[in-house]
Amino acid sequence: MPWTKPEGLPFDANKPLPRLGSYFRGSFQVVMADGSVRSFTDRTPEATLRAYITANGGEVIRDD
Repeated sequence: MPWTKPEGLPFDANKPLPRLGSYFRGSFQVVMADGSVRSFTDRTPEATLRAYITANGGEVIRDD
């Protein structure tokens, strides 16, 4: 997903996550609202990705 067009990423909390990543096989990078960049692999649990996507969900996200 080009960073210039984030509105192109469909998300519905009641549906499966859309396919994420495409430039790097097995991983993708995400820019956070604070300007930090994180890398995720295709093995990142869906629950973890959903916690990062949803705003004010109250989830505790551990960096293991």
